[in-house]
Amino acid sequence: MLEFACTQAQGVIVPTRTVGDQLRSLVGFTAGLTVSHYGVDHLESNDDDRSPVAGLTKRYLLYVGQARSHKALPRLCAAYLASNAHDLGVPFVFAGRDFTDSTHHAKAVRSELGNAAILLGEIDDSTLARLYCNASALVHLAEYEGFGFTPLEALTLGTRVVVNDLDVFRETLADHAFYCRTGSTEEIGALLNRLLWTSDDPSQREIRALWAGRYTWKAHVDDLLSVYRKVGQ
Repeated sequence: MLEFACTQAQGVIVPTRTVGDQLRSLVGFTAGLTVSHYGVDHLESNDDDRSPVAGLTKRYLLYVGQARSHKALPRLCAAYLASNAHDLGVPFVFAGRDFTDSTHHAKAVRSELGNAAILLGEIDDSTLARLYCNASALVHLAEYEGFGFTPLEALTLGTRVVVNDLDVFRETLADHAFYCRTGSTEEIGALLNRLLWTSDDPSQREIRALWAGRYTWKAHVDDLLSVYRKVGQ
């Protein structure tokens, strides 16, 4: 069905060059392929972002998103336990609708991390911006992504980001993330330790935010309109 849809389409839009390359490898030549990055400028940064979320007055690590299997949450928990974060009193905060207390995923995380896990469930954009701004790092160990919203959202607000070494992240995050090259829990735990013991440089926060600032919804919409106009001619 994917091959049929692409060969019949007058235009194909993908969120990253990486996805475009994967699509070509699956279905062959794709005419009219357009790469258009999504935007991440929907989170506004202001002075209030520095005010901590209730109950999170100290350092914490952060995961934002879904609990699907490719997000590798068991390895995320194992990496946390392999680090010194628990001994340092640094909790792991989970935000997203899958982490409401009553869900299966929330119970699984709680069984692994105990009271070191703080489960916030679904939150609004204002709270999310504050979470990003005050986190020691966003940790995102997905095994594959087509774009990766939350790492780029975090960069938008200057937050340090830890990710798996995936082609798509090399494309979207470039040199502005901390990459786990082997994916082992020991490597990730050591990286988390280094970040927890190293204060973040304000100038680096500005560089990260500047990089992520190129991903705007206006640019994405302009790309879509351009494709629609060509198809409609």
